[in-house]
Amino acid sequence: MTKLFSFIAFILGAFVVLWMGSSFIHSNALALLVTVLIAAAYTAGFAELLRYQRATDSLEQALNAAHQPIADLSAWLGKLHPSLRFAVRQRIYGESTGLPAPLLTPYLVGLLVMLGLLGTFIGMVETLQGAVGALQGSTELEAVRDGLAAPIQGLGMAFATSVAGVTASAMLGLISTLSRKQRLQASRQLDSEMAGAFKQHSLSYQRRQTYEVLQAQSAALPAVAEQLGLFAKQLDERMHALADQLSSSQQGLHETLSGQYRQLSQSVEAALSEGFRDSGRLAAESAQPILKTFTETLASESKQTQQHMSTAIEQQLAGINEQLGRNSDTLQRSWQTAQQTQEQAAEHLLVKIGDQINTAQLKLSQASADLAERNREAAAATHRDIETLVSRSEALLEAQQQREQSWQTEAAGRLQELIAAASTQLQALRSDEQARGEAAIQRLAELQETSSRQLAALGEALEQPMSRLIETASEAPRAAAEVIEQMRGEISKNIERDNGLLEERQHTLGQLTALSASLEENARLQREAVQALLEGSAEHLQSVGHDFEEKISTESSGLSEQISHFTASAAELSALGDVFNSAVQQFGDANAQLITRLEQIESVLVNAGQRSDEQMEYYLSQAREIIDHNLMGQQELLGHLRQHDGQKNGQQA
Repeated sequence: MTKLFSFIAFILGAFVVLWMGSSFIHSNALALLVTVLIAAAYTAGFAELLRYQRATDSLEQALNAAHQPIADLSAWLGKLHPSLRFAVRQRIYGESTGLPAPLLTPYLVGLLVMLGLLGTFIGMVETLQGAVGALQGSTELEAVRDGLAAPIQGLGMAFATSVAGVTASAMLGLISTLSRKQRLQASRQLDSEMAGAFKQHSLSYQRRQTYEVLQAQSAALPAVAEQLGLFAKQLDERMHALADQLSSSQQGLHETLSGQYRQLSQSVEAALSEGFRDSGRLAAESAQPILKTFTETLASESKQTQQHMSTAIEQQLAGINEQLGRNSDTLQRSWQTAQQTQEQAAEHLLVKIGDQINTAQLKLSQASADLAERNREAAAATHRDIETLVSRSEALLEAQQQREQSWQTEAAGRLQELIAAASTQLQALRSDEQARGEAAIQRLAELQETSSRQLAALGEALEQPMSRLIETASEAPRAAAEVIEQMRGEISKNIERDNGLLEERQHTLGQLTALSASLEENARLQREAVQALLEGSAEHLQSVGHDFEEKISTESSGLSEQISHFTASAAELSALGDVFNSAVQQFGDANAQLITRLEQIESVLVNAGQRSDEQMEYYLSQAREIIDHNLMGQQELLGHLRQHDGQKNGQQA
C-alpha cells in the first residue's frame, strides 16, 4: 500500500514539473534549466526513498517469518538489507538504537523549494528590468502599458518554477512521510519480538546468564578449597605414616643387627674357647705316651746302668742321646700336628664367622634395599600427589584466565555498544537538525506564498503606481534575509549544543577507556602473581623431591659403607644408627616444610579466589554505575528533545 501511494504521489509531482517545464521550451532557456534541476532532484529523492522502502520490506518479511526463537542470529540478519543489519543487531542486543533514515531526501526537499525561489527571483529581476526600460523609453500611458505587458507575462512564467519546485517538494515530503511511517511500524514489530524470538540474543539475557554462571563458579570455589584442604591433610597423614614406618624400620634393623652381632660375638667366643681346649687336650694326650715311654726307658736303662755302670757308660750315653733325638723329633711332630689341628679349627671358625657375616650383610643389604624401595615408592606417591596438585592449580588458573578473558571481551563489546549508541544519538541529533531545516524551509515556503499573493494582487491592480510594486518586491528579499538570519542563529545554537553533547560523549568514552585499561592491568597483575606462585611452588616441590632423593641415595651409600665396615667395630654400627636417626629427622623436617608450603599455597589460592571475586564484584558495580549514568544521560537528552519538540509545536500552533 505504501508503494502504491508513493508511486501515485511521484506521478502527480512529475506531471506538474513536466507541465511547468513544457512552457519554457521555446521561451526561456534559464527557467527551463531550473526546471530540469528540479526534476533531477525530485527523481534522485524518489530513488532513495524506493531503496529505503525495499529495506523496510525486507525487515517486515523477516519478522513475519520469525515465529519461533531464532537460534542463528547471523543467518537471520543475512535476510535483511545491508543498511539495516547493524542497527537491527544493536536493537536485538538491547540497545536503544534507531533504524537508519534517508540522508539525501530532507536536503532535496529543501533544495526543491530553493530552486523554485531561485527561478522566481530570476523572473522578478527580468521583469523589473523590463519595467524600468518601458518607463524610461516613453512617457505616454499607452506606450507604457504596452511596454509593461511583456514583463508582466514574463513574471507569470517565472512563478511557474516556484509552482514546480513547491509541488515536487510537497510530493517528495509526502513519500518520505509514508516511508517513515512504514519504517516506524516495522520498528514497533521488531520491539514486540524482543521478548519472544530474540530473547536469547538480548544483552540483558546474556548478562543474566553470565551472572548465574559466576554465581555457580563462586559457589564451587569453597568445594575446591575444601578438596585442597583434604588433599593437604591426606598428604600430611601419608608423610607422617611414612616417617613412622621409616622410624620403625630403622629401629627394627638396629635391633636385628644388635642381636646378630651379639650372637656372632658369642659364637666366636665359644669357638675360640673350644679350639683352645681341644688343642691343649690333644697336645697333652700326644705328649703323655711319649713321656710314659721315656720314663720306662729311663728306668730300664738306669737299672742296666746300675748293672753295667762300669762297662757300658759310653754306649748308654750314646743310646740316651739317640733316644733324646728321637723323642725331640716325636715331640716336634706332635707339636706340628697339634698346630695344624689348631689352624684347621681356626680356619673353620673363620669360615663360619665369614658365613655369618655374609649372611648378616645380605640381610642388611636386603633390608636397605627394601627401605630404599619403600622410600622410592613414597617419593613417587608424593611426586604424583604434587603433580595432581599442580595440574589442579593450573586448571584453576586457566579457568580464571578464561573468565577474565570473557569479561574483557564483554567489556570491549559493551564499549563498542556505547560508542554505537553515541553515534546513533549524534545521528538522531543530525536528523533533528534536518527537521529544523525542513521547518525553516517551510517558513520560506510560507514567505514565498505571501510574496506570490502580493505579486498576484499587484498584477490585478495594474493601475496602482509602479513604486508600490517595486517596494513589495524589495520587501520579499528583506524578509527572506531575516528568516535566513534567524535560521542561522538557530543552527549555530544547535551546533553549540551538539558540540557540548559531543564533548560529554568524549569524556564518557575516555572514562570507559581508562576503566578498560585498569581492568586489563589488574588482570595482567593477577595472572603474573598466580603464575609466579605456581612457578615458585613447582620449583620448591622439585627441589624438595631432589633433596629427598639425594638424601636417600646418600643414606643408602652410607649404609653400604657401614655394612662393608661392619666387622671393624660396634661403634660404627651405633654411628650408623645415629645417621639413620638424623636422616629420619631431616626427612621429617623436609616433610613438615613441604606441608607448610602446601598450606601456604592453599591459603594463597583461597586469597586469590577471594580477591578475584571482590575485583569482579567491583568491576560489575562500576559497569552498572556507568550504564546507569549513560541511561540517565540518555533520558535527560530525550527529555530535553521532547521539551524542545513541545516548545516547537507550541510555537507552530
